[in-house]
Parts: sequence; C-alpha cells; structure tokens
Amino acid sequence: MVAMGGSAAIASNLQNRLQKMVLSWDYLRLLSEMKVSTKKKKKDSGSVLREVPLSFSDVKEYLSVFEPLLFEEVKAQICRGEEEGGSFEWEMIAVIKCEKAHDFHFAQVAVQAHMMEQLSDNDLIIVSKEKFQDGSTIPSAYAFASVEGREGKQTLKLRLFLEGEFTGLNEKTLSRSSRLLKMAKALQTANTAWWMMKVSNLSTIIREYTALQSVNHLPFADVILSGQDKIKINDSSDSIIPPKLMGFLLENHNESQIQAIKAGLAHTPMVLIQGPPGTGKTQTILGLLSVALHAVPSQLPSKSGGQRLYVREDFPVEKKFDHWLKASPWLGKAGNPRDMLMPCDGDDGFFPTTNNDFKLEVVSAKRKHRVHVLVCAPSNSALDEIVLRLMNTGLRDENGQAFIPSIVRIGVNPHHSVQSVSMDYLVEQRLSSMDRGIATSGPRAGSAGMERERMRLSIMNEAAIVCSTLSFSGSGVFHRMNRGFDVVIIDEAAQAVEPSTLVPLAHGCKQVFLA
Repeated sequence: MVAMGGSAAIASNLQNRLQKMVLSWDYLRLLSEMKVSTKKKKKDSGSVLREVPLSFSDVKEYLSVFEPLLFEEVKAQICRGEEEGGSFEWEMIAVIKCEKAHDFHFAQVAVQAHMMEQLSDNDLIIVSKEKFQDGSTIPSAYAFASVEGREGKQTLKLRLFLEGEFTGLNEKTLSRSSRLLKMAKALQTANTAWWMMKVSNLSTIIREYTALQSVNHLPFADVILSGQDKIKINDSSDSIIPPKLMGFLLENHNESQIQAIKAGLAHTPMVLIQGPPGTGKTQTILGLLSVALHAVPSQLPSKSGGQRLYVREDFPVEKKFDHWLKASPWLGKAGNPRDMLMPCDGDDGFFPTTNNDFKLEVVSAKRKHRVHVLVCAPSNSALDEIVLRLMNTGLRDENGQAFIPSIVRIGVNPHHSVQSVSMDYLVEQRLSSMDRGIATSGPRAGSAGMERERMRLSIMNEAAIVCSTLSFSGSGVFHRMNRGFDVVIIDEAAQAVEPSTLVPLAHGCKQVFLA
C-alpha cells in the first residue's frame, strides 16, 4: 500500500509533484483557454492527449496515456465553477507571514470566522492583491494556493508554489513567470491585506494521482495493463458454497449471474459484471456478497500440503436425532458412562497436542466472517442506493436464510435512509453507551478525539462490509486499519474514470468485481 509504512514518503513526494504542477498554473490563462473552440482545442491538444488503448505494453505507456487526462480533468474542474457562473465569493484575508521551505511558500493567514467552516484541507483557492473577474483588468499579483491546515481558531496555513510555471508534465517544462515573481515579492511584507476565493477541492485528484502513479505496486497490475492475468490460479484454491445457499442462488439467479458468482469462487482476480440497466447487476452483487461471506475453502492448509474438504450430506432431522442417540446413549434412559468413572489424575480424557497437521487461525470473537469486503461507488447517491438495498433486502447465510450483515457506510453526506449504518451515527451510539467522562472538559477532554478515532478503526475492522465512495476509500482512516480487504466490489464502475477505480485497490485486495 502506497501510503503506509516506509512508502508514506513516496506518497508525499507524489502529492508534492501534483501540487507543484497545479499551483504553478495561471488561473486567468486557464479560463481563456477554456473558451477556445472545441475544434481548435482538440487540434492543439491532439499531440498530448491520446486515445485510451485496450492494452498497454508497460507502466510507462499507461502513465503516458492517463496522466495527461488526469491533469485535463483538474483544469476542467477549476474552470467548471466559472462556467456555472461562479459559486464562491471573494473574501478578504490578512497574510501574517510567509516562509519558504522545500520549494514551496507557506503563508499563515488570518480569516474571518465563517470562512473556517467553509474551507477544508486541500481546497484550491486563488490569492490576489485585488479582486478580479474574468475579462477585467489583470491584477498585479495572484496565484493558486491550497489549504494546508489550521493553526488557530481563525488562522489558516496555505501552500503556494512560486518558483515558476509548468507548461508540461515534467520538471523540464518549468519556466520563469513574472506573475509568480511579483507574488513572491509581495508576500514578503508581513501583515498585509489580500483577497482569496475558493475554486475547488483537490482531495479526490490527489488520491487518484497517487493511485495512478502507484499502479505498478497495485494488485493485478498485469490485468490492469494487459487485460490478462499472468499468474495462473490453482483450482485447489476454489471455495465451496454451502448446499442450501447454492440452492437459493440457483432458484433466484439466471445462468450469467451464476457464472459471475462462480468466477468469484475460482479466485479470478478481476471480474466484469456487464449489462444494461435492469438486468440484475445489483442482485448479482448481493449474491456475490452472500457467497464471499459464507463460502468455505475446498481444502485447509497443512504442513503436508492441504486436506481436501467435502460438503457432507444434509440429513433430515429424524435421521440426525437417530445418529445422536447412537453416538450418545446417555441421552436416553442409560446414564452417562463418563459419570461412572472418576479420573485419578484430575484429567477426564486425552487429546493429542503434538503432531497436529493443521495450522491454527485466530478469528476475532466479534467477527463471524473471515472475509472483509469493501463496496464502492463513484458517488454518494450511488453508494447510498446499494447500502439501502443491503439494509432492506439483506444477504443470505449458509442456510439460505435472509440476514442483515454488519455494515458501515464511510464518508460524508449519507442519505437519511442509511443514517443508521453511517460511521458518525455508529460512533455516537458507542460513545453514548460509554462513560461520558471521556467527552467532558478537563484533563481527559483531549482524549475524546483519540477515542473517536479508535472507535472508527474498530468499527471498520469489525464490519463484514465497509461501504465508501471510490474517492473516500483513499482517505487516511483506511490506511490506519489493522487489516485490509479481501474483496473489492465497485458498483456503477462504468460511471467512474479509471484512475478513481484504482484508489480502493491500494488496500491489498485479492479480488475485484466491476459492476
């Protein structure tokens, strides 16, 4: 995983590279380029933007195709607000001080109280000496900045890149900019008044860019690049569906749906569930989830290479009772023969503890299922739709009976219909059942935030199914989990751009289903 352990520095370097590119751009020039006719724009960018091929020879070719497309998306996102008439207003700020470190300038600015609620980390803003609108007089000094964090109740830390302007996608295209030189000089004067306006947020782009640049380290890199898996899956790793669950699936799913479910059993690394609306893709996802949570491996690992498992015959109740009586005669009129003997050494039997051929597996007492599943969708509305389906329809257990699995919905703006499984709601429920002293003022007040974070991680680790948007699956809370995900299911995958579908794969999954 890119953003964990020693690889955190790599993720930080990737983020710095992206920010250098974006923060160096000229906002007014982007708006001007946006107005170029579609025909001319295609002609001008034809040498940079390539059509996406069906397969790629290597990672270098993959990046050469998708990296320019990703930066075009950033530019479109910046200009989108201007096209829609602008949804943000200019606000006055005071630059307290500005210092340079590691090629960036970091400005400490004082803002009005209401702005602290409107701004978030990674927000992209325009900082200028004068307010301006498109088509008005060009200001004397202006540049992009990103919100780096908070340093007080009304103080923000901003990141700027004023070394020059990038005209391409590599460091060799950095050129001097009089605009940025004026900006750097003006920021040297402390306690000066400036204007700022929010443009967009870069969090999603940063996560997609990090995943894109790390594609070589993601699971199934061969499949992503070539569409073919170079690692042959051993059939002995297949799983077995409990008979009653299999019976339910056969009765309620068509042949193509069953094939998709069996592809999951065969440990096929990447499965595409394709079909127009109304063909049962969501129903197939529910079937996949039921199987993922209840299928058992066809053999257990052992020192001698594995022991094959077979699903035993399911006897009727009368026959089971007859076998119980034969195996335990004391259940009838005869007493328990073990009660007639008193062991002299205090032991009541013998069980060999050596030469045990099977490996032990520790499973959390709070977690029934061994498999950890991440369900993603491109948008909050699409995510809430599948979460609601899980809550209303449920899944099927090993006996084919309906049940509601343990679910948590991660992210912002959950619909009220799925509020009961949202992370914030579940955390509040746990806090309300605990000692309220944790949240009180005093010496223990500082532990409230740590306790909430611990609860979030605990809920995510214990849940059988974690639901998140593609973008939010790259947030920090996922990288702090104790365990990754065995299966990732991406619903409405056709509505997502490819870099966004790479984000959840960073959690070390074994299988991906695209629906």
